[in-house]
Amino acid sequence: MLRRIFTVAIFLVVIFALADARKRLFLKDGTYQVIQKYEVKGDRVRYLSAERRAWEEVPADLVDWDATHKYEAAQAKADEPVVEKIPTKEELAKEMEDAMTPEVAPNLRLPKSGGVFAVDTENNQPRLVELTQNSGQVNQHVGKNLLLKKVIKVAPTTETIELPGSHSKIQLNNPRPTIYLNVDTNPDEQDASVARKKYRTRPSSDAYRYKFVKLDSKNNTRIIGSIQTLATEDTIYNQTELSTYGRIMDGDVWIKIEPNQSLPPGEYAIAEMLTNEQINRVVWDFSVAGTPPKNKKK
Repeated sequence: MLRRIFTVAIFLVVIFALADARKRLFLKDGTYQVIQKYEVKGDRVRYLSAERRAWEEVPADLVDWDATHKYEAAQAKADEPVVEKIPTKEELAKEMEDAMTPEVAPNLRLPKSGGVFAVDTENNQPRLVELTQNSGQVNQHVGKNLLLKKVIKVAPTTETIELPGSHSKIQLNNPRPTIYLNVDTNPDEQDASVARKKYRTRPSSDAYRYKFVKLDSKNNTRIIGSIQTLATEDTIYNQTELSTYGRIMDGDVWIKIEPNQSLPPGEYAIAEMLTNEQINRVVWDFSVAGTPPKNKKK
């Protein structure tokens, strides 16, 4: 029993010594003494060494008081309890409002209703242009395969995903547009705390969900891509994806994407990547042209 008490006592002494050993007395030669405490006696400084557990002295003019006091202040600040500030309901509502309607240019904010918007310019002034969804139609190109199907049980097929018309109704002046997407959140959410909890769960992979895609114009249509089904029933997806940079904006509500290089005049779309190769056939299309018509301002 006595041995156990003695062991516990030694353990407590070691614990207290380690706790006190965080203090340091810095000297002007760049070294320091690990101490428990110190006191100034005239032109001498007495300190209790944490390593030797004994009182020792040094001349006061050898002590680097500036470094010693800075270290004491830093340790005192580190020991202060961390108090998490609980935001008020008004602060949460303001935070949600800023997240849902971020400023993307001077005096130009994205709408709370969400959607997909391009920041374009007109008369050297920034403006928002809304991109609308357009569903690609599948052209199965079965004509050339009818005879093959009579000969072999399964024939390779190629389908193209096409948009009607040779040009998009939306045309942009900026050859390197910035696109903002918010198609996942509920703009009618009233409870700021619930919305905050909901919106902070967006996975980081969402930043790479959307790509710029080059469309091919042919026979009064715009081809988004093709789907080739082989005789082995393997599927190959083909589309012209452009190098795209994306990130999730503060608040986890909007996604911002940009092409990594300027887009030559032509037809384009923003497409959601369902897999690394497959895209959603519902896209947001637009044109980049030299002299586009005016778009309706938002």
